[in-house]
Amino acid sequence: MKQITPALPPADLLPVGRHASLAFRALRVVLTPVLLALFRIRIEGTELVPAAGAYVIAANHLGWLDSFLVLMAFPTEPRVHFLGAIHGLVRRPVQWRVVRAVGGYIPVDMERHGDRRLYQHVERCLAAGGVAAFYPEARYGIEGSLGEFRKGFAHFAVNAGVPVVPVAISGTGALWLRREVRLTIGSPIEGKQVDAVVLAARARVSALIAASPAASGPRHRLLASSLTKLL
Repeated sequence: MKQITPALPPADLLPVGRHASLAFRALRVVLTPVLLALFRIRIEGTELVPAAGAYVIAANHLGWLDSFLVLMAFPTEPRVHFLGAIHGLVRRPVQWRVVRAVGGYIPVDMERHGDRRLYQHVERCLAAGGVAAFYPEARYGIEGSLGEFRKGFAHFAVNAGVPVVPVAISGTGALWLRREVRLTIGSPIEGKQVDAVVLAARARVSALIAASPAASGPRHRLLASSLTKLL
């Protein structure tokens, strides 16, 4: 029997803005203690998060836990919106229903190059005082290293006149029970030249990764494979 591929949603399917929904607040309350019980989470640099106004987050990407760490580290408002590839998500009905209920997600169809609707929706998010979070490597990276950055995040930041907040994540590529994972926030970057912002952001994330590695510790086999591949 031929499998039917779900129709891909448009980039502007879900609303964007500064304010967090009630569903998001409830999910955050429920998930935070669960994640703290599963992992030893270290978050540093929260004092560097802009106190007011929109901004763009640029982070390295190692695994499914990264977005949850970002949501734990940054304030509930202004609301963080993640740009993410949609192809795999729509094939997982339960997860897709949760995302649609909670929001904070901007679907990206990698085959729609130059999707003006996507650009407008991100611009709308920033204009409304929201936060747009990017993984500029556009794929899972390797622990302790950093791939090249795509320029999209810098274009949005420069065009909107908002800072880029660099974020380094360590320890989330391979997960096991009570694994130490770390998220470090760096000083915001401002600039008017896209290439300069890209170079500065990548250099800062790379420096943060080197300065704040997650402790390896003993690898507990309990739930190791399941936790790494959970989502």
